[in-house]
Amino acid sequence: MKIIPVIDILGGKAVHARGGQRSEYRPLVSVLTSHAAEPLELAKAYRNNLGLKTVYLADLDAIQKNQPDWLLYSQIIDLDIRLWVDAGTQSASQASHLLKTGVDTIILGLESIRSPDQLKQIIHDSDVPKGRFLLSLDQRDGRVLFPENHQWPVDTTITDVIAIALEQGLTRFLMLDLARVGSGLGAAGALTGFEILEKFPEALVWLGGGVSGFSDLIQIAKLPLEGLLMATAIHQGRIGINEIHAFSKLFDHS
Repeated sequence: MKIIPVIDILGGKAVHARGGQRSEYRPLVSVLTSHAAEPLELAKAYRNNLGLKTVYLADLDAIQKNQPDWLLYSQIIDLDIRLWVDAGTQSASQASHLLKTGVDTIILGLESIRSPDQLKQIIHDSDVPKGRFLLSLDQRDGRVLFPENHQWPVDTTITDVIAIALEQGLTRFLMLDLARVGSGLGAAGALTGFEILEKFPEALVWLGGGVSGFSDLIQIAKLPLEGLLMATAIHQGRIGINEIHAFSKLFDHS
């Protein structure tokens, strides 16, 4: 299981994401670096201070306004960082462009996908290998989060979405409850992630939102998840290099 740090950018700055209330996001302040609001500096701090060389970037300007920061993606990749990007991808051409830019993993967020047919079109009409997609199962307080004017059936559940995605050849999923992001209330989605694995053993599941501290990590480590997205616990000093090393040793079988 791997820890993957997150950068949320809005207006070109790294911001502190809390509860999914994006109008209230403010430039990031962090114990990790005095330049935390600068995305490139933050990416360097993750790499240099914590040894984390895979970064998840949520480009809120792209998600909300279709204004992706292509230059920033390339600059972070040039730091020898494997970059995962949620740029609000809604078409095969957007997905292909991300791949050509050098993005390691293209995030497909439910909050940006209007229908099952759109999801299928992105998967099959792009030149992105299916293993390079990760479907973010966006929720808010446990409710599936679809875009306005979506065309998903009214009673669609997370389980339904996973079944559709697996049928199309996707196997990688992120359990993300936006209401818990930045809350420090604990990663409640861990149990749901485990239940998904019991129902769909072929699924590879990551978890994001609400990590409280090292004790939370220990509990999550007991579950057969692939990894954990994290930001606030790092920036507030509750998770640092010592905790990351201790967490990594739990999976060191050499």
